Amino acid sequence: MARSASIWLSAPVIALLGALVSAGTALSARPEIQAIDASGFPSIRVTVLLPAQTRTPPTLSVNGAPAVGLTTVDLGEKESVALVLDRSQSMHGRALADGIRAAETFVAAKPNSDEIGVFTAASHAVRLSDFSASQASADDALNSLSVDHRYGTALWDAVVLAANRLRTNRLPGRAIILVTDGQETTSTATLQQAIRAAQSARARVYTIGIPDTTFTPTPLIELATATGGRYYRAPTTAAFTHIYGMIAAELNKTWQLQFLTAARPGDTLRLTIRADSTSTTASERLSNRLGNGASTNTSPSPFIIAALAIIGTLALILLWPLTRSVRSSRWLRGSAPFWD
Repeated sequence: MARSASIWLSAPVIALLGALVSAGTALSARPEIQAIDASGFPSIRVTVLLPAQTRTPPTLSVNGAPAVGLTTVDLGEKESVALVLDRSQSMHGRALADGIRAAETFVAAKPNSDEIGVFTAASHAVRLSDFSASQASADDALNSLSVDHRYGTALWDAVVLAANRLRTNRLPGRAIILVTDGQETTSTATLQQAIRAAQSARARVYTIGIPDTTFTPTPLIELATATGGRYYRAPTTAAFTHIYGMIAAELNKTWQLQFLTAARPGDTLRLTIRADSTSTTASERLSNRLGNGASTNTSPSPFIIAALAIIGTLALILLWPLTRSVRSSRWLRGSAPFWD
């Protein structure tokens, strides 16, 4: 009965949420830096959400100077999205039906070039369809969904499975949308392993949670934040469609910027993103710690290695005549060969 009342009230709640989001966007109207990834140090990757959809790339300055070797990619132009739906026993009835319907609406509205893959999390993680631009492929997978008869919710395994499939995908934009009303219970992977898998695949994870008396959003928030995605709290399952629409709008406005830095671990980078007449600034300290999305590379610079190789080669060239002279004189004296 309580669930029915919540659903009856969902329409004004959703309208209010939409109005608040629109108002917040109008007030901020500037780029948002979602993630700064230094795992490929000295190459730094920045994920940016622009205030409006545009095909004009943003610009980037680092510590007040234009970024070196800057490349920009419009992730919203061509995207691969993994839809991960919880079909565990707690999702029976209206919850799973609303989740399927919202996912179908998302698929129907996608650009023709975008690819969708469908995955499920229950007692085990399962891939129902591989990534395809065909709407029919995703719809067939979604229509086959039913509640698992066995206990379990393998959320992290499902994220790892989706991320591993995304890692080899040819499209530049990659995202995972995870919908669940429960807690992780049966995965062999940990939350940190799921985060690392998504980061390795350069996939942003958007998590949608349906809270109840036992629901704890902290892991879903951590997963989304660590990968440059976002966590959404659904007041009811009827809000799924609206939230999917918000995620789709965000995906279409996301860019990836990549540049080279001469900074070393421990230095701080001050990044300024400009789009049209707006800008935003963020600071990032390059860390020495593993697994934090910051650089852990303390090996010599590639430039130093190359310079040492050149010096070594020149030294061998210069010393070679002297070496031959020494070997000849030893041979004339009847000595053992030089290399013995």
